[in-house]
Amino acid sequence: MMDSRSSSYQFKAIEANFRQLKEQIIFLRNAKSNRLWFHQFDKFGDKAMESLQNTLISLGRDRRFSAATSLFADNAYLMKEAIVFYHRYDRQMLGAAVSCSFIAWIALVISFLNSSSQRISYTLLVPHRVFVTPFLCSIAFSIYCSLSFSQTVYIILPIYLISILENHSGLMKYVRERSVTFFAQPDWLNKLVSKELFAKPFLTCIGFIITVGIFVLTFVDRAFLAAVFVLLMFLPQFYSDAIVSYWSKTWMLTCLILCIFPFLPAVGVSTQLPLCILSPLITAAICHRLSRRPCLARLQELLKIMVYVHSTVAVFLAVVNYGFDKPPSIARWVSWVSIPLSLVAPSLLSGPYILDRLVAYSLCFYVPYTLLSISYESMFVIVFLFLLAMFVRFEFGHLSDVELFQLKIDSTKVATGGYVEVRRTVVCVSFVLCTLFGTGNFASINSFNPSTLNLFISVFSPFIMAILLILKLLIPILLVSSAFASIIRFDPESIQRLCCFSLIFTDFMSMCFFHQLKDDGSWLDIGMSISQFIVSMCISLALLVLLSISSHLMAFDLLRKAATPRLSQEIESVNRSLLSDDEAA
Repeated sequence: MMDSRSSSYQFKAIEANFRQLKEQIIFLRNAKSNRLWFHQFDKFGDKAMESLQNTLISLGRDRRFSAATSLFADNAYLMKEAIVFYHRYDRQMLGAAVSCSFIAWIALVISFLNSSSQRISYTLLVPHRVFVTPFLCSIAFSIYCSLSFSQTVYIILPIYLISILENHSGLMKYVRERSVTFFAQPDWLNKLVSKELFAKPFLTCIGFIITVGIFVLTFVDRAFLAAVFVLLMFLPQFYSDAIVSYWSKTWMLTCLILCIFPFLPAVGVSTQLPLCILSPLITAAICHRLSRRPCLARLQELLKIMVYVHSTVAVFLAVVNYGFDKPPSIARWVSWVSIPLSLVAPSLLSGPYILDRLVAYSLCFYVPYTLLSISYESMFVIVFLFLLAMFVRFEFGHLSDVELFQLKIDSTKVATGGYVEVRRTVVCVSFVLCTLFGTGNFASINSFNPSTLNLFISVFSPFIMAILLILKLLIPILLVSSAFASIIRFDPESIQRLCCFSLIFTDFMSMCFFHQLKDDGSWLDIGMSISQFIVSMCISLALLVLLSISSHLMAFDLLRKAATPRLSQEIESVNRSLLSDDEAA
C-alpha cells in the first residue's frame, strides 16, 4: 500500500515536471517559429513530445507508475537539450554580428591611425546616407525576429561602425577610384597576381593570423608561451643595424632559456626559498661587475648602492625564512617600506638620462618583487630583464653606445614609420604575455599562493592580499612599460598610437575568446572563459595607463623639483638686494 502511494506521488511529480519543461519548450519555440528559416529540435520535436505525453498519461491511467517514471527519466535529458537549443537559437547570428562589430571597430582604429588629422567632429558620428537603407532593413529584421533591445543593438552596431568608417575615410570613394585606375591599365591581370599586390598582403595576413593564434593559445595553456619566445627569436632579422647582429646570438640564447619557464609548475605549487635568496645575490654580482666598467662611471654610485641593497635583501630573506618560524614585525615593516622607496629612490639616485632611469627603476622595483617571491619567479624576471635590455638596445641601434649613454629624458623624438610601430606592438604584446604567463596563469587567481605575502601580512585580509598580488603582477609589466616609454621618448601621441596598434591585436584575441565563452560546465571553466575575454580586452587599456604612469615616473626628478624653489628664492633675494641698492643710490 505504501509502495503504491509513493509511486503515485512520484508519478504526479514527474507529470508536473514534464508540464513545466513542455511549457518552457513551447514558449521558447513560439518566439522563433514565425521565421521562414525556423526548424525544430531534431531529437525531440512536437510529435515526440506529444507521444511522450500520451504515453505517460496512458501509463498513469493503468497505474504503471514505475514504468512512467523510468520513461520520463530516459527522455528528460532530451527535453533539457531542446530548451537549450531554443534558448541558443540566435547564438550564431548574434555571434556573427558581434564579430562584424569587432572587425568594423578594428578597421575604424586603423583608419584613425592612418589619418593625419586627429580632430573628431560631430558629423563623423552621423550615419552616412548610403547606410540609411541597411539601418532600416536591420531594424525591420530585428522586429521580424522578435529580438530584444540588446540583440537589436548587436545587429545595428556593425552597420553604424561601418558608417562612421565611411565618414572618416571615404572608403567607398577610395576603392572606386583605385579600382578604375587599376583596371584601366593594360597589364592589370599580371599585376593582380604580382608579388606586391597579392603575395605580400597574403603572407602578411598569414603571419598576422599565426601571431594572434599563438597569443590566444597562450591564454589557453601557458606552455604555448614557449612559442612566443620562439617567435621573438626571429626579431633580430627585422633590424639592419650592426649592433643587432652583434647581439643576435645572445638574444636567441636568452629566448631559449626563457622557453624553459612555461613548462615549470605554476608559482604557488611549491616553495623554493633558495632560489629567492640566490636571485638578489645574482643581481648584486651583476651590479658589482658593471660598477667596475669605466664606461659606466656615471652609474657607479647607483650600482654600488644596489650591490649593498640586493645583498642585504638576500641576507634578510635567509634570516627571516630560516631563523624564525614566523616573520617578525620588523620584517614586515621593512617589506612595506620597500614599496614606496622603490618609487622614490630612482629619481634620487639617477640623473635625467634614459639609461640611468631604466637601470635605477629596474633594480629598485626588483627589491619588492623579490620580497613577494616564493619560487623561481625572481629568476625569471632576471632573465626577462636581460632580454628587455637587449630589446631597448636594438631599438636604439642607430645610436652608438656613447650616444645612447648620453641620451636624456627630454631628448627629441625621432620619427618612425608604420612598419616600426607594428614591430614594436608585436614585441610589446609578447612581453606583456610573457610577464602574465611566465610564472603562472594570470587569468586564474587560483594559480597564486597567498603564502607569497607572509613577509607583508600576518593575518588573512583578502583586500590587502589582492592588492599585493596585483602589485606583484604589475611590477614586470611596469618595467616593460618603462622600456617602451623610453623607446618612444615619452611622447603622448606615440603612446596613443602604440596602444591603438596593441588594440588591434587584443581585439582580434578578444573576438576569439568571445566565441569561446561558456555558460555550461563547471564554474571553473565558465570563470576561466570569462576572465580570458576580460583580460584580453583590458590589455590595451592597461598599457595606456601604465605607459602614462611610466612616462611620469621616468621624467620625475625629485632633486630638480627640490632645487627649483631654492633657486627661485636665491633669485628673489638677489633681486631684492639689487632693488635696495638702486633705492640707496
